Amino acid sequence: MRVYITFESDKPITLPLQYNHIVQAVILNYLGNESYQEFLHNEGFQYEKRKFKMYTFSRLFGQFIVNKRDKRIVYNKEIHLVIASMDPRLTTCFLNTAFMKENIQFGQNEVRIKEVRIDQSKVTSPLRVYTKSPITIYSTLTHGDKKKTYYYSPYEPEFEPMLRDNLIKKYIALNGKQPEDTQFVITPLNKKRLKERIILYKGFIIKGWDGGFLLEGSEALLNLAYHGGVGNKNAQGLGCLEIMKN
Repeated sequence: MRVYITFESDKPITLPLQYNHIVQAVILNYLGNESYQEFLHNEGFQYEKRKFKMYTFSRLFGQFIVNKRDKRIVYNKEIHLVIASMDPRLTTCFLNTAFMKENIQFGQNEVRIKEVRIDQSKVTSPLRVYTKSPITIYSTLTHGDKKKTYYYSPYEPEFEPMLRDNLIKKYIALNGKQPEDTQFVITPLNKKRLKERIILYKGFIIKGWDGGFLLEGSEALLNLAYHGGVGNKNAQGLGCLEIMKN
């Protein structure tokens, strides 16, 4: 399920340039269901030692100016956000709670919901998409007693199989079984237009990639990617996709 939300405010909406943690906090703080909040925090959807939250969100869209000196971004009274989740409880709980509030605390700003659109449509192969937040996929490499996070780019051969493996693990965690079809192919539509992004999340650096991609393969995996996020760090606001319009 995908929820397209427009928030509005009586004043300009000011946020730090690196605001992913604020958006995540808004989503989690307004779930209004303690048992579900505890489930997401403590359990999630498990695959072996991995725990998946099964949701992602986009960057914020709207008219803005950047204050480089103060490292702030200032939106002109409206912001647009996409929340995508394979678990309908998340979007349902959030909307039910948010609609009951006169104002929603968004960082240091007070906003309210102006408009909501819900999309539960199924996608099919092939699927042309672009990123609404960067795609990241990585390995943790160990050398002696030191660990290093290595982020793969779409130019490297590991990028596609690692994204496929990640989707399969999410599918098993969500459904308790292997998908019947495990095919997943992701192809950049224009390699020259891919852009590397650096996200600072609670002091940690995350590297990801923005651009347009062609997705092909298992419709179960494509729907998981589209409605739940592709790659790692989805719950931190990475891997949110949008369908390209013709």
